[in-house]
Amino acid sequence: MQKLVLDQDEYFQAVSLTQLVSIDILVIYDGKLLVGERTNNPAKGSFFVPGGKVYKNEYLKEALERISKDEIGLRLTSDQITLNGIYDHIYENNFRDDSCGTHYVCIACLFELDDVGKVGVVETAMLSQHQRVEWLDTNQIVDHPKVHTNVKSYFDNTPTNAFP
Repeated sequence: MQKLVLDQDEYFQAVSLTQLVSIDILVIYDGKLLVGERTNNPAKGSFFVPGGKVYKNEYLKEALERISKDEIGLRLTSDQITLNGIYDHIYENNFRDDSCGTHYVCIACLFELDDVGKVGVVETAMLSQHQRVEWLDTNQIVDHPKVHTNVKSYFDNTPTNAFP
């Protein structure tokens, strides 16, 4: 089955009419979470985890492999991740402007990086779409002022936007 990729105008139309499905990857190394400062809306300027949208007609396992390769430079498979939950990410704006919001149904996947040699690989891949990257102690995520609320919900014991 052919994957359907939309051009910018078609994508804007989809964003304005429906929710999107996305995969976020929570990369943990030595008790720290990899985040990047977003350069695009929604959530521009905040710290966010790597991730991306699932294309129409793309199986979730294929999306995980593609998104992880694009976002962190490592092609992950389902046996390398742990499902952290399914979340609603609702934003007041979209990638183009403030005329409508964006709604993602987000599948959060936890990936424990255990190879110090790959730290540079994931940081370099993240810099292609983020202004800068940081490793934040997982115990400080919820209180960090630059971490987006949606990322904080992954570490909050009582997230309001999760499907149990």
